[in-house]
Amino acid sequence: MKDLINLYTAPAKFFRSLDTIQKWSYLIPVVMFYGMVLTMERIDKVYFRAVMRESGQTTLPDQGWLYWGQYVGESWFYYWAMVFIFGGIVGGVIVWWVGGWWYKLRLKWSGIQDPDPKSARTLYVYSSLVYNLPKVLSVIVISLLFSTYIEASSGVPTYIHTLLSVFLFWSLQASYQGIVEVYSPQSLLKVKIWFVFLPASLYVLSIGLGL
Repeated sequence: MKDLINLYTAPAKFFRSLDTIQKWSYLIPVVMFYGMVLTMERIDKVYFRAVMRESGQTTLPDQGWLYWGQYVGESWFYYWAMVFIFGGIVGGVIVWWVGGWWYKLRLKWSGIQDPDPKSARTLYVYSSLVYNLPKVLSVIVISLLFSTYIEASSGVPTYIHTLLSVFLFWSLQASYQGIVEVYSPQSLLKVKIWFVFLPASLYVLSIGLGL
């Protein structure tokens, strides 16, 4: 628990225990959380597009909401089944291999020579946990307060989304501090560009456009 607090309050200190936190017994649930969050956000986006299409505000396809969304949208059981199976298991594998590969590639572009693949992936998934853990916990609470996902989508206070956005941006700082602690890069500017400035710009653009 203390290590988890360090991830939020002192990321550099947290990543000093790299040998411990990259044990598979710790990594597997962290990777699954990441995959689950990706699926949650995918459901959000597809539902939002379906609502916009129904109201005539867009002509973009609803990406299958009419076929599978009725189950997920009206039953938390189906929602969590999709999130856990497709997100936690399938999505987790994609996160670890594809997302980890992209993270390692950015490390190389930042001037870090031959970063260890597992260490790079460990930094990637743990820094993302700064956002993913609050996201999953918030949806658990929401599923207890609202009878269906559709009901929750219009009933969750705006400040919840704002608070989660804070964790999203703080995860970039955690990633940056972890990289500096583990790899001691020669160019901090390159690290900031690839792991703070560019991702933050994409987040702002995505939030602004509702993507």
